[in-house]
Amino acid sequence: MVKFEYSSGILFYKYAGGRRLFLILKRGKSIDIPKGHIESGENIYTAAIRESFEETGIKSEPDPFFRHYLTYWLKGKDDAIKKKVTMFIARVSPSVEVRISDEHSSSEWMDKEECMKAMHFKQHIQLINHADLYINKKEELDKINADYARLPKKDGFALSHRFVPGEGPCDAEIMIIGQAPGANEDLHLRPFIGRAGRLLDTMLKHASLRRKDIYITSVVQFFPPENRQPTKEEIEMCLPFLKREISVVGPKLIICLGRVSSKLLTGFDDIREIHGKCYPVKLLEVPAECFVTMHPAAGVRFKKNIPLIRRDFAKLKNIVKEMNSKKDKSESKESQ
Repeated sequence: MVKFEYSSGILFYKYAGGRRLFLILKRGKSIDIPKGHIESGENIYTAAIRESFEETGIKSEPDPFFRHYLTYWLKGKDDAIKKKVTMFIARVSPSVEVRISDEHSSSEWMDKEECMKAMHFKQHIQLINHADLYINKKEELDKINADYARLPKKDGFALSHRFVPGEGPCDAEIMIIGQAPGANEDLHLRPFIGRAGRLLDTMLKHASLRRKDIYITSVVQFFPPENRQPTKEEIEMCLPFLKREISVVGPKLIICLGRVSSKLLTGFDDIREIHGKCYPVKLLEVPAECFVTMHPAAGVRFKKNIPLIRRDFAKLKNIVKEMNSKKDKSESKESQ
């Protein structure tokens, strides 16, 4: 008889002496990371915060998009227990105080190389590697956004001065690129949160996709006044930042929403002729494909477009399924 148990935790990191350090707990000679059982009434996020606080005395909000999964087996009295753990990451102050629980003997801040030497559990090593790569991407995107947000200082800048950053996992395998923020996005500084965004969320569910697993951005990340289409000059002005954004995230599949993004990435102009299909990315050299569909705003304005968009996302479901199948086969070969 197999039983399942679910836990979550947080891998804390900080900077000290110019080094990125991860918090490692010790139980005798064993290495551990703050985590614990998800109790009734909790979700993986709240359980991670509580358990990590109980084990370290640190209370911090983790990155909402990073996820790493640990799976291992335990022996019960009469049953085998399959443990599934969701790990988050959180950056803390260099001066943070660690107060370990009674179940641990000590704690230590280690850089990546020190973790690699100290850890013997393969999945812990994979977690450190994943977290380190993710943080590198996150910090690079932060630099891009800081540069991008300075564009309004240029003479003749005709877009909103409020920058709407991309949102989602920094290492997402799927990226969505729309045209530009709308009025709601300009107000709340988040992409796709208006009526078009709600329709997009519905369509993603049709494709068995979760928004939190996808990186979402736009060709132009400033609201064009009166919700007009961005000009050729405005697109060219923002293009270097989009290229950098795509390069850092490194998606395998880019979903182009609408004519502006699909023409920019594929070179094709008539979206009604090309929607519902995949095409090579022509914008820059990345090992990715573009899936083209109509912008959700076209469904908001004209209801007759909604069935067409829904059919596109049904096709997208099969494309993603095939992509994941190839990934699983590749990972299986690497592990052999």
